[in-house]
Formats: sequence, C-alpha cells, structure tokens
Amino acid sequence: MNGIKGSIYATWVRPRNFNEIAPFGALWWQGKDTSTDISGKFWRIENKASRQRIRTRNCSGNNSQIAPLVQTTINNTGNCTMFEFIPTDDGYYFIQNKATNGRYRPKNCSTITNDSVEIVQVGSSSFGWCEQWKLVETTEKGYFRIQNRQTGGWIRSQGCSGIGDDSVPITQVSTGYTGNCTQWKLIRATEKDRAPEENSTAIQVYPNPADNQFIIEAPNALEDIQHIRIYDIQGRLTKSITKDFIDSTNVSLDTQTLAEGMYLLSVNFSNKETQNFQFIVKH
Repeated sequence: MNGIKGSIYATWVRPRNFNEIAPFGALWWQGKDTSTDISGKFWRIENKASRQRIRTRNCSGNNSQIAPLVQTTINNTGNCTMFEFIPTDDGYYFIQNKATNGRYRPKNCSTITNDSVEIVQVGSSSFGWCEQWKLVETTEKGYFRIQNRQTGGWIRSQGCSGIGDDSVPITQVSTGYTGNCTQWKLIRATEKDRAPEENSTAIQVYPNPADNQFIIEAPNALEDIQHIRIYDIQGRLTKSITKDFIDSTNVSLDTQTLAEGMYLLSVNFSNKETQNFQFIVKH
C-alpha cells in the first residue's frame, strides 16, 4: 500500500454520504494521493476502534520527550487536538500540534515495536527521520495507518484501549498489527465536529475499567437498540442481550463473572447501525 505522495492527477469521487466527514474535505482522492490535500490545514486524528482522538497529554508545551501523545474523547475540540501535516519528501510529514507547536517521534527514537514505546513531543526544530511519518492507506476507505520513517512502526493507543481521559498513551507497534486499533481517520478541524449529542443513536458507556457492572446509556435511542453483545479479546461471545430485555433509561450489564481483561461491546440499532466500544474489566 502506498503512503500519501505528491501527485497532480487523480479521480474525484463523492463519499457515500455527502454529509459525512471525508478525510480530505468533501471529496476523496481515489487511485493517487497528493500531499497538497492535507498540508496547510489542521486536522483531528480519530481512531477507528475506540472512536477517540489524540492530543498531547495535559496540552503540555514540554518538548523534552516527557509529554506523550494520548487518547482523548471526541468532545475535546480545543487546539490541543489539532495537528498540521508538514510535508518533507517521499510522502512523509512532520506532525505538528497547533497549541504547543511540538512535533512527535517514538521516545528516544526507539525501534521497539511491542506497544511499550510512547510517541512523545519534541520541539518544532526537530527535523530528523524519527519525526517524520507517512499515512499508509488501508482497505477501509478514509482510514490510514501512521508509520514512522526511521523505525517503520506505526501507532495505536496502548493496549488498544477505549479510555479517553488522557491516561492512555499512543504507542508504537509493528506492522504486524493490522486491526482497527491501528487505523486512523483525519477530520478537518474547520468542520463541525461529531459530538455525541448530535447523533440520535449516540450512546455512552461507563465505567471503564468496569468492576461489577457496566452501564450503557442511550437517552435518545434506547428503544432503537436491537441487540447488545460482548466479545472477549479472542472474539468469543460472552454476553448477549436482545431488545426484549431493555426496558429502562439505561442498560446495566453484570461483569462480575467476566475475567479481567479487554472486551468489545457491540450495540446494534434498528437502523442497521452498529456502534463498537472497547472496555476493560478489572476486579
């Protein structure tokens, strides 16, 4: 798969839903890529699996590799969640934060790709290969993997966590990781953000991590939920609830019998929409 490279020819096509947010504005580049599409603009970076975005922890201006990139909720729409892609060469970019002017690299430019190396902030004067990144197309239209030029690793939230409270760092993994947790979408920062209250089928899930129970709230669409399923990390179904058992303003799931670890919550609605969330059980 190719990274985003400079090109002067392409085929324009509309997204399936013209109102949905496309990664490069209202139209897609299909077949060829162009660096001019994303440079000179500010973007928010959203994970496919967790539906969380990234920013510098505490919006710190510290550029000594202390401040890591972390996962934050889509409700966080400040300058700290806005990034500029500054082109270098061969389809690579510096990723620079609007609020701090910091750029990003794997800590100490480590080549370890086992999810333990944080992506951290350095100064805007840093310009080596460790600070350069390429967007690699996936098979999912509009999603990319973000690959470091020096190490070859790409980024994901540590442990593929769905927590969005600044506590989960963005880390480096090997290219052997090909799941949704390594896929990212660019959202134009000048466009209206998708806040949960704007979506009639938006739901909230908490607490995360969960101990004895896990709550699902869908104040505008609880009656539209058709099926709730929980899968373990191996993809095995551990719990299943149909609409016949949903009769209150929220759904409480008993997690006492679940072993500690990471789980996927899948909620199916009557309009055929499916929303997925990752959560952790910790007793």
